[in-house]
Amino acid sequence: MVRIRQGWLVALGLGVGLGLFTACKKDDKAGTSGDQAGDKAGAASDDLSLLPVDSEVVLGINIEQLMNNPMVKKFIEPMLKSGAAQARLAEVTAKCGFDPMMAVKSVVVGVKGAGGNQPTAVIVAHGLDKAKDLECFEKTKDEAVKDGDEVTRTGDILTIKGKRGQVAIAFTSDTTAVMLVSDTADVPAVKAVIAGNSGLKTSPAFLDMYKKLKTTDSVWAIANGKVLDGLPVKATAAFGSLNLTDGVTVDGRMRFDTPEAAAQAAELIKGQGKQAAAYVDKMDATVEGTEVHSSVVVSNQKLQSLMPLLTMVFGGLGQ
Repeated sequence: MVRIRQGWLVALGLGVGLGLFTACKKDDKAGTSGDQAGDKAGAASDDLSLLPVDSEVVLGINIEQLMNNPMVKKFIEPMLKSGAAQARLAEVTAKCGFDPMMAVKSVVVGVKGAGGNQPTAVIVAHGLDKAKDLECFEKTKDEAVKDGDEVTRTGDILTIKGKRGQVAIAFTSDTTAVMLVSDTADVPAVKAVIAGNSGLKTSPAFLDMYKKLKTTDSVWAIANGKVLDGLPVKATAAFGSLNLTDGVTVDGRMRFDTPEAAAQAAELIKGQGKQAAAYVDKMDATVEGTEVHSSVVVSNQKLQSLMPLLTMVFGGLGQ
């Protein structure tokens, strides 16, 4: 994947990267789950037409909500702004006049080939300021050239070709951009993505899972294919959401080929809940045909006790 070092891409990429690798608020705030009316007419639902129909991982992140959470501000944000990242953040802020950490409010991501060496990702980012981002690109693009990357602006489409891959970014409105990350990302390729003729909205199987998600939670995700091979159970799909307030709630589902496999997985989850009693207030699972519906609740008190471990996990992100 292309190194996210350029100032103009840092503004977009740091916010996106934070969501991708740490844990999506929609532009509309109505509704609490995917099958309630608010989200269906909102940004995340519309974004599905832009994501690859054969995505193995789909992820939505409410970056604005997470970055404004007191727990994140206290424990995680200092880790993200340490080390080499701190210098890059300061450089972009000085040149472009805005904080890259808050440049993106929410993202929806679709990745295909996630289990291979050449994954392709489409990232839809909301809450941007197109004019500021394009101005930032002009101010900092020379840094990318010095690094040996080929950087091009074609109208409002930005492309970068580096040693580790290619990225193409196209603005679809004054506040929304689509980023294509692949070895073949270029202007025609990102335009084809924006056309939205073969996206996830055409997949009944995906939509059946999506409607069960709480898409207004802090993070939601759907996974299938080889990315599930590492699970202790043989699931055909896994999907759910995590919501961070002063504590954490998780609503998750897994699908199996048979009801018997689902029942075995539910018992495994219940057993793990007993083992994790010191860290969670609730971990339970119920069987619904070939599907397991699980829930996890972590109170503020127990979340506080977990924070030292989480800061160790996030501590390397600023390097």
